[in-house]
Amino acid sequence: MITIPKELGEVQQDMGLREKGSFVTSLKNPTVSGPANANLPKGAEFSKEIMEDFRGRGWMELRAEHLNYENAQFLLIGEGEGKLGGAVEATKKDEKAGKETPQEEMEKLEKEDEIRVEHLRGEDSIFTDLGVSKNDYPDVMTTW
Repeated sequence: MITIPKELGEVQQDMGLREKGSFVTSLKNPTVSGPANANLPKGAEFSKEIMEDFRGRGWMELRAEHLNYENAQFLLIGEGEGKLGGAVEATKKDEKAGKETPQEEMEKLEKEDEIRVEHLRGEDSIFTDLGVSKNDYPDVMTTW
């Protein structure tokens, strides 16, 4: 559920976000190459602490402070309607380069997320994972 801003603006609408939905975000490590059609010419220059948080991985959880860096790349996977179609098909250029398919990359991200949240328990686990307190957002429903 979108909590901030209270009403969807132009940016949220352009990204296809709705007031309620399901999505996952991950931050891209700027030292790891991605699909040819999704790389920026120059990666973000994250602080040493943020780079250490990657622990050599290509992706990690996205936190608000990461968006303060120019050229920060993040992946937003939303709940889809119908078939994903071409969204999980590799480009010809990536196939020739022997890169992972989008499906393989999504499976790898899913496994990383499972490992990351393995220790979380109880109904407040989403708040723990996000590093926030449910008391910060009293108007947000916690039960669906």
